[in-house]
Amino acid sequence: TRRTTNRRSIRKSRIKNTPKFYMITYEGNMPFAKQTKETLHKEYKIPKKNIIIVKGYAIDKQTYTHTNVIYHGIRDKLLPKMIQGNEDAYYIEDDIRFTENPFDIPKKDIVWSVYRNGSLESKKRVITGSQAIFFSKKAQKLLKKHMDESRPIQIDGYFSKFSRQMKDNKKLTFHQMKPKIGYEEDHQSLISKDKDWKRYKKPN
Repeated sequence: TRRTTNRRSIRKSRIKNTPKFYMITYEGNMPFAKQTKETLHKEYKIPKKNIIIVKGYAIDKQTYTHTNVIYHGIRDKLLPKMIQGNEDAYYIEDDIRFTENPFDIPKKDIVWSVYRNGSLESKKRVITGSQAIFFSKKAQKLLKKHMDESRPIQIDGYFSKFSRQMKDNKKLTFHQMKPKIGYEEDHQSLISKDKDWKRYKKPN
């Protein structure tokens, strides 16, 4: 039937290989990051060796500020490890909790799977929240070059800018999961305000 054919077509368009997950965190939040790793392993059978925790920088209010500390950590520490892995991979934050299978996503260069709100199709063309983003090998290399050439800024705004440019210039394919397939688990955050947790907690 037509419905069966459509389902087969969707399956063929999904990612085939199990990607690794690269998680950014900081020293004070390492226990929570390890808890997140255990959760991903138990809920989605992701091998622990495929969930790599990367410790970023601490805020020093000089080079590493509340605004740019995540950017520096990804550019200098996480992304080189991801590229060295030489395979498609997920960037995740240490508070990520998936509500659906993170592997069940379209086969695109960039897939923004979990976020807070916003869209590249909106007037502002900004997505807030970068809890989980899938990057192909090609996307990773372009991302590193772009980050090296850009000014360190707040990471959500930066990822939105990068995705917009790559999408508009047809250098990379892009997809935003709607609805999103996860949320943020409440914890002590390096950059998020406590009041945010009331707005972006686990959906009912």
